[in-house]
Amino acid sequence: MERHFKSFQESRKNTVVIPTLPELQRSNVVGCFDIEGPWYLGDFIDEAMARSLVPKNGYLEASPSYGQIIYHETWEWFSQATTPRETISPAQEGTDTIFPMILFLAQGVGYQHLEELTLKSKQTTGSQELVARLQKEGINVFGITTAPQQPYQALVRQTGILDERHVIGSPFPIDETRELLQRTGVWEQEIAIVQAYLQDCYQIINEHSKIISENDQTSRTLSETGSKLLKARIAHFHTNELGVSYDHNRRQLRETPKTLLGQVVEGIYMLGDRAKVMVAVSLHLRYGRIDSTLVAVGDGLNDTLMLQMAPISIGINGPDAAKAAKIAVVTEDMRSLWPIFEQILVGQRDMGTIIHRVQQQVGSSAIVCRGGPAIPKEILDQHRATKKKLRGDIIY
Repeated sequence: MERHFKSFQESRKNTVVIPTLPELQRSNVVGCFDIEGPWYLGDFIDEAMARSLVPKNGYLEASPSYGQIIYHETWEWFSQATTPRETISPAQEGTDTIFPMILFLAQGVGYQHLEELTLKSKQTTGSQELVARLQKEGINVFGITTAPQQPYQALVRQTGILDERHVIGSPFPIDETRELLQRTGVWEQEIAIVQAYLQDCYQIINEHSKIISENDQTSRTLSETGSKLLKARIAHFHTNELGVSYDHNRRQLRETPKTLLGQVVEGIYMLGDRAKVMVAVSLHLRYGRIDSTLVAVGDGLNDTLMLQMAPISIGINGPDAAKAAKIAVVTEDMRSLWPIFEQILVGQRDMGTIIHRVQQQVGSSAIVCRGGPAIPKEILDQHRATKKKLRGDIIY
């Protein structure tokens, strides 16, 4: 194990993303956007899970897929296992995003496949025009995501929405991890553990799911018993077989995880909830003037801290984001956000005034209201319905 740990330490540079930031003039407004939702509609990790994680024989295609169920149940297990927030570091939040990397390795998926999926992502209507307008008006714009950074840098480079150096995300060293396991001679042993785990997951899903076919669509619903069994298998795999732990006391009782895969997972610094806040604040300090305003835009649960922290924030097409933000917007066209920035640029800071003026300007193309915990249920339902329409059922 000591030899394996040294090999991992030598590859540590691959587990932290340190982007090369551009040289820019300081601006009166700095905009920090979540990428998935406000700019692009897809979730390439979710799509890769759906495509690559299927039984070899005798399976029925249905929605959600095997991979999507495993992804969702892992997220729920991780969320439950790492509360309260103080028990984990900011670098560990969002770690559920790195867990699929282990499964992709067992299925022969590499970085190239993930980038190909990302490059097929559909742009959110009006996002290109919005970003172009913001930059034309001198606003420094950045994309911040928990998802892997490199594929989204390739995507913004392809679409031309902005300079790829404006994208900051998490590491996803899938090819480097494969090479590391092969070089240290533990590839076959550790991947066999992952493959056995996947077979158990498939079996649980098969035995505890209800399949319904209607209107040319086939749906799969995992039972409550199935969910409990699957979470138990997920927990055993990560904590006992890989040896991953996010409990401070347990970590003190052992030097390193017992598998090299576990070492990699624990050593990767993810851009989770609190880290997004830190990045947004750092970008504002670096690229904003002394009296500048930070504006945060997001649609997901992991954007809520960033939205709560920013002096002005826009929660778009997401109930959790709407409850966390100063301004809540329901729209299918991101150009509806421009009037908000326009008001900010002329010095308006009163949320009520901004909301009233913007709603008059955008008309029926958007619903604009005050965000926060008191937002009416019917508005939250519209956020939820629009997000489902644009991004599907499995997006949070």
